[in-house]
Amino acid sequence: MAYCKHCGMESTDPAKCQWCGRPLSPAVSDPRSAPPPVRTTMDIVEEEEEKLRAGRISFLVAGSVLLIAASCVIAWRPHFFPWVIIGAAFLVGRMLVRNRVIEPFEDGWVLVGLLFVGIIFVPAFFVCLGYIAYGLISRNLDPTVAWLLGAYVVAVTVLEVVTILAFSQGVPLSAALQLYGVEKLSFLALAFGWTSG
Repeated sequence: MAYCKHCGMESTDPAKCQWCGRPLSPAVSDPRSAPPPVRTTMDIVEEEEEKLRAGRISFLVAGSVLLIAASCVIAWRPHFFPWVIIGAAFLVGRMLVRNRVIEPFEDGWVLVGLLFVGIIFVPAFFVCLGYIAYGLISRNLDPTVAWLLGAYVVAVTVLEVVTILAFSQGVPLSAALQLYGVEKLSFLALAFGWTSG
């Protein structure tokens, strides 16, 4: 016998009251028919921040592996440094977009051109510092430019230092001139990697 809370009578059917016809036990809801959970704006923002964080971490890991591999090649064969540095810069540009660290290239030729002109006349490190100082002072720091310049300066500086150390008897004059030219061309390779991503 089951007690019906609706009519107060005892029923012989445990599922349905024989007197009023109402169900005695609460209906089990079908999980497939449950409405999907409502996503708030905060949930969406947190998901995007988590994706951005994961992309940056994967870029830093992949970039470190790339720099270690390129450094090993330069240490093994120092005269391959122009191709290794330019190729590494291109791959860094591709990885920035592939890991969603920066936005894909849309219409930034003016920006790339201005940065390239600055890098022709001034070492890349000072161009990067100048842009960051300008961005902080004017409160208009573009994260795409900051990541491009930062990744370029770190990659090229590490590989140039490895190149200088790889020439055990001193860097020949021809290699020093090549190193200067490679520093300029590697920025174009990075920009091309970014645009092709």
